[in-house]
Amino acid sequence: MKNINFVGIRKLDDFEISLLEDLTGKFYSKVNRRFEDIMLTLDIKKYNATGKRKKYSIHLRADHPDINNRVLSAKHFDWDLATALHKTFDSLLSEMDHKTEKLASKIAKKRRIKKTLIS
Repeated sequence: MKNINFVGIRKLDDFEISLLEDLTGKFYSKVNRRFEDIMLTLDIKKYNATGKRKKYSIHLRADHPDINNRVLSAKHFDWDLATALHKTFDSLLSEMDHKTEKLASKIAKKRRIKKTLIS
């Protein structure tokens, strides 16, 4: 996974790392369909590592030149790593859909203005 940077992965154990890599690979293919060769940064924080339960906080940032030089981001936390990843990626995908719809409407508006000026 060349376009994914993991931050804070050293605090996770082997099982959590393998789960993280598997799920991130699956979700990356969905994200990559919307924007080719997108750069993702996945920041993982693990809280209460010494207690019985662990809380995972995930901050995901997506950077691509087609997103108007803006970075899209999503944050979520949960007591289960898989659930936290799913929520974070779902939030990022919905934000990407929103931004692409907005971009498409701007392009359509420019085309309508251009047609009225030419006519």
